[in-house]
Amino acid sequence: MRTDEPLRHFVHYASHDLQEPLRAVSGYSKLLSSHLGEHADATTRRLLEQIVGGTNRMSSLLKDLLDFSTLGELDWQVQRVNSAEQLTRARSDLAQEMRNSQALVEREELPWVNADPLALRLLFRALLSNAIKFRRGSHPHIRVGSQAQTFWVRDDGIGIAPAYHHQVFEPFRRLHTLDERPGHGLGLALAQRIVERHGGRIWIESNPDFGITVRFRLEGEP
Repeated sequence: MRTDEPLRHFVHYASHDLQEPLRAVSGYSKLLSSHLGEHADATTRRLLEQIVGGTNRMSSLLKDLLDFSTLGELDWQVQRVNSAEQLTRARSDLAQEMRNSQALVEREELPWVNADPLALRLLFRALLSNAIKFRRGSHPHIRVGSQAQTFWVRDDGIGIAPAYHHQVFEPFRRLHTLDERPGHGLGLALAQRIVERHGGRIWIESNPDFGITVRFRLEGEP
C-alpha cells in the first residue's frame, strides 16, 4: 500500500459520508429560520446565517479535497482528447456557480491534445472556478483559448501581484481570508498537479488591476 493511500481513503470517507450531516445541519438551520420568521431577533438570525455559511464552506472544502485526492487514484488513460468538449463538461459541472455569479465564459477554437479526459476536465473546472471566486463584483468575464498548443484562461477579476505568482500553486495557500473570498487554496494546486502529471508546465500572468491569465501546456503522458 502506498503511504498516501490511508489519507486518500479518509478523504473519500469525509467527502461522501460527512456531506449528509452537513446538509442536515444546513437544512435544519434554514427550517428553524423559516419557522421563527419575524419572531427571530437579529442575533438569532445572524447565528443561523453563520451556521449555514460554515456548513457550506465545509462542504466546499470536502469537495475540493476529493478532487485533489482523486488524481492519485486516476487510472490515467492518455488519449487524443477534444479539449473543447472537456471545457463544456467543466462548465456543466459549475452550472450553479456560473448562475449565481452570472459568469460569462467564452472560448476560441481549442485543439485536440494528448491527455487524460477526466484530468483535463478537472483542470478546466479548477481554473474556471478560481476565476469565478476571484471576480470583481458580478458578471465575471472569462475567456479560454489556445495558441501553438499552449492554453490560456483569462479573467477580469482582482488579479494577483507578481510576488505571489508561485505561491498560489501551493496547496492551501490563500492570499485572502474566507470572509473576503471563498475557496480553500486547492484550485490552482490541483491545476498544477494535473499539468505536471502530463509533463507540462503552468504559469500566471497578472496585473492586479486587470485580472489574471493562467497559461498551461501539456507535453504528453503522465
